[in-house]
Amino acid sequence: MPVRSIGFAVSANLARPVVAQLKGRGKLERGWLGVRVQDLTLELAQSFGLSTPEGGLVADVATDGPASRAGFAPGDVILSVNGRVTGTKRDLLLTLAALPIGQKAELRVWRQNAEIVLWPVIGAMPGTPQNAPQAPREIRARSKALIIGLNLAPLTAARRELLEIPPNLNGVIVLSIDDDSAFIGFGIRPGDVIQSVNQRRVNSPAEAIATIRQALASEHKMC
Repeated sequence: MPVRSIGFAVSANLARPVVAQLKGRGKLERGWLGVRVQDLTLELAQSFGLSTPEGGLVADVATDGPASRAGFAPGDVILSVNGRVTGTKRDLLLTLAALPIGQKAELRVWRQNAEIVLWPVIGAMPGTPQNAPQAPREIRARSKALIIGLNLAPLTAARRELLEIPPNLNGVIVLSIDDDSAFIGFGIRPGDVIQSVNQRRVNSPAEAIATIRQALASEHKMC
């Protein structure tokens, strides 16, 4: 599988909604639909009347969750969320996690050889601790921790060889991403090479983290 090289703008795509959540709620919340999904194989897709194995197959629906209330059923195949195509189970979960809680979402669903549209109201992930209101200093401290959530590493010769990364591709590699990272809903995944942050080239994990934090601090002043 080819290595993805990415660059992203923290101020536009990440910092503002995260800081707004931290200021308003004192915590970072993840959207929840209330379904258990699995990837489609080509054989499964064809058995449902689909030509390509794209989408998330609903294996189970949580009782009295957002999906249940919206009419989802086991066997549904979720094709897109708010117009964004869900290529794999992981793509779907990342997209759902990034949706604002309390917002109605448009999900295109394949059911019994026909496409339908369901409109669930996104809920909060169960088990999220209910934090007491935090002082501004506490919120700023938490925002720095939650905004990152990326385990980054330099592009060593060994990693280049193992992952077949071209010698002209520079940046830092994503080894893992925490479940509570603000990046969880933005498509970043292990194995990606981050080349730039806010149009600034990054050549080390420390440089990447510093640039992200600088962008966050700047955005915090604007909010």
